Amino acid sequence: MTPEREKALINSFNIDPSSVYDLTLEELEFLQWEFGEREHILDAIVRLNADVMERDEFLRARAEALGCTVQDIIDFG
Repeated sequence: MTPEREKALINSFNIDPSSVYDLTLEELEFLQWEFGEREHILDAIVRLNADVMERDEFLRARAEALGCTVQDIIDFG
């Protein structure tokens, strides 16, 4: 990843943390290294792995990443 791309990722995350949902795992790992374990980053990583998880496992992982309950995920997406 180029230094320019890293700067762009940092800038995008600072402006809008939800921008992480269209990133690659490499980009998400860079942001996690840069910002730590932030909710949006962890949730985006979980969502990248959704296809290899069972539904209940996926819901639990998202709830843990976001700091809420599984029922919150079900009710509010």
